[in-house]
Amino acid sequence: FLDCSWSRLRETWTWDFLQAPGWPKENLVLAKLKAPIRPDENLNDIAIVETTISSFVKYMLKIDPFDEEVPRFYVNGWQPSEFKVFGNDQSLKIPIVEDLTLSHMTDFEIEVNALLFGRDDKKAVSRACANAQANSDKLNKVFIGPAGATTRLHQDNHGAHARLTMLKGSKLYIAFHPQDAPNLYPPSASYIAENQTPRTASSTSHYSPIDPLNPNLDKYPNYKHATPYLALLTEGESLLLPKNWWHCAYSLSPSITVMRNFWSSSNIDDLIQLQKRELEMKLRALKAAGLLRTS
Repeated sequence: FLDCSWSRLRETWTWDFLQAPGWPKENLVLAKLKAPIRPDENLNDIAIVETTISSFVKYMLKIDPFDEEVPRFYVNGWQPSEFKVFGNDQSLKIPIVEDLTLSHMTDFEIEVNALLFGRDDKKAVSRACANAQANSDKLNKVFIGPAGATTRLHQDNHGAHARLTMLKGSKLYIAFHPQDAPNLYPPSASYIAENQTPRTASSTSHYSPIDPLNPNLDKYPNYKHATPYLALLTEGESLLLPKNWWHCAYSLSPSITVMRNFWSSSNIDDLIQLQKRELEMKLRALKAAGLLRTS
């Protein structure tokens, strides 16, 4: 992992600041008992609560880390409007990490706008840039959880890399090479297709039923052949996970993690394929509505 200070943000986002009245601007966030939610899981069967960040932080800081009876809810994937700073502030980037996401999304949006509205549309470029920035911002997320909160073993969507930076607290990450998939018992493609809900119909995520800290070797005997890679992240440190690496996380103390999914030259083809699929869906919808340009 890399040392990345992000000193200004770490100094601003204190626990007192997050509990202060008026923070955040968003009214409610979702805190989940299990995360990430799997494609075959019904939301009605999973404990999820709506709360404010300030109320959640108060709850989180009161938990006795040794009390196993208290449920560990987890704010998983919060996207505050203030998070736009991560897309624009060069001081919050890791210089040696190549991130082509925004530039490629901008080029793609310009071409799509030209296709839909023509190249004579004077607002096409500004509209394309705004759309690309918004889509890139959605890849920036915040995770907040108490000691004992877990992120279950999974791969990230669409062949994206992941960058995880600790702002507060510490976490234990356990990762596995993509070639270890047979030892991690992911569901088959046919099982996912049969058990997906409308909420997850477009998901390409892969997940494992195994908890690396408490594996059931009677049920999953091949797990003993898997090779785990461990990383202990503390404040100011970052972990880079290449595409398709399996990973899970365990909060060792109340923590805030900043995550960004991104594409570089090594996996940009995965983003191109994703954009092609989304464009095809958009064109079909426009054609069905009689709104598609023919010249």
